[in-house]
Amino acid sequence: MERNSERTRLCSLPWESFVLRNQGAPMIAPCNHFEPTWPADDLAQCDAGLRSLRQSLLSGVPPEPCRTCPTKPDCAPPALSDRIADLELADENREIEAVFAALRAGDALPLPELMYRVAHTRSDYQFTGSGVVNLFEILPILLPHLAGPDQHLLDWGCGCGRLARHLIHDPRFASYTGCDIDAEAVEWCRLHLRGGEFLCIPADPPVALPDRAFTAVIGYSVMTHLERELQLRWLAELYRLTAPGAVMALTVHGDAAAERHGLAGRLSEEGIIDEIQDATLDGIAPAGYYRATFQSRSYTERHWGANFEILDYRARAIVDYQDLVILRRR
Repeated sequence: MERNSERTRLCSLPWESFVLRNQGAPMIAPCNHFEPTWPADDLAQCDAGLRSLRQSLLSGVPPEPCRTCPTKPDCAPPALSDRIADLELADENREIEAVFAALRAGDALPLPELMYRVAHTRSDYQFTGSGVVNLFEILPILLPHLAGPDQHLLDWGCGCGRLARHLIHDPRFASYTGCDIDAEAVEWCRLHLRGGEFLCIPADPPVALPDRAFTAVIGYSVMTHLERELQLRWLAELYRLTAPGAVMALTVHGDAAAERHGLAGRLSEEGIIDEIQDATLDGIAPAGYYRATFQSRSYTERHWGANFEILDYRARAIVDYQDLVILRRR
């Protein structure tokens, strides 16, 4: 069929990923500009829906959200078709297929209370799937900044292995080390996740790991729970633990997250809000330690840049909520 000349949007979504939203029941949408579209627990429906959307884009008849996309279109359907063919994506839903594979693997799963501490869910499906989704969001942004193969990865704040179960055998990393303040979660990982090293660490640095041991760090939703001075102490410790040129992917509650909680005005004035208590780790973290911390992009760039170069800042990169910050050790 001959494609018309209407321009469409060349973007990573819905070709390589999707957006997972928790609105009552978890829902999947093709990108941030779509309303929740498919139930997340019906992966076959999600797969079929994404394939149908791709075909509508390639035929030059995009749906309304794509026609009114706030980001300026930058290619016509023939160019999009060529690009998707180059990427070998037209007949794949790699993220959904990865969720399927993780669920089929039948790997051991933590007790519901352990899952809740890191993912605020007691569902096996949501725990497993959310780890896959988050890595599809983080790794394509982190990996291009790494120097090459044989990366030594530190999973800072590994919990009960939500990301570890997918990262340990990732061939792009020569070694995996996970660490967390939750001793019970770390012990579960040691018993059930073979191939990685796991360490229980104190709530305040330093930790019992050698200098310059790591070339890559993932810190998913750790800074989001630390008050400002503790953030700086941990950044100094991460500097000690990483080799020159090492790259880190850390998430924060940024401006969009603050807006969702009615804190946008205050955050704009103060730069960081770090006194809100979070009870998730009561009895595990020291009293008053675990917070719900929000910080503006300008605050992060101003206060995190002493020992690290900020290579990239992606607002709402993680499940349309947390921001992703990519830093390189100087």
